[in-house]
Amino acid sequence: YEFNSTAVRKSSGRRRKLTARDERRILKLCKHYRRATVHRIFALFHEFYHKKVSFSTFVRVLKVLDIYRRVLKKQVIIRPYNLVKRQKWCRQRRRWSANVWKSYIFTDECQVVVNKKGSIKVWRTKDEKGKPHLVVPENEKEYSVMIWGCITKNGIG
Repeated sequence: YEFNSTAVRKSSGRRRKLTARDERRILKLCKHYRRATVHRIFALFHEFYHKKVSFSTFVRVLKVLDIYRRVLKKQVIIRPYNLVKRQKWCRQRRRWSANVWKSYIFTDECQVVVNKKGSIKVWRTKDEKGKPHLVVPENEKEYSVMIWGCITKNGIG
């Protein structure tokens, strides 16, 4: 030890229980068991790797790795065939004037969920938002009400 020195030395303290390799293992478990609870992933970590760490340490590592349990976003499923048809329709009408559009009636429908069982949550990072395997298809709803409406140049209907 150097006395009267301003040199920075490595601070003493308790060694980390989990190594970088263990953190990668936790990340791998979260990606493989995306819908599992934190308690289940914690149990799997102990079962597979036989590491003794506290639950709070495990949760702290999840936060450091920026992995949180988030609600799955809903996704409207458009089949490739219908997507091509929509794009073709838009391209054909791309150069229409405002007067031509005034002769059309636009309609839309909305589905309102009345009794939802609950949201599905998965483990993911901020960067993984919107990835196809991390969204719920639109057709996984139970009870709903359909609402229909239209709009023209003269008003709503």
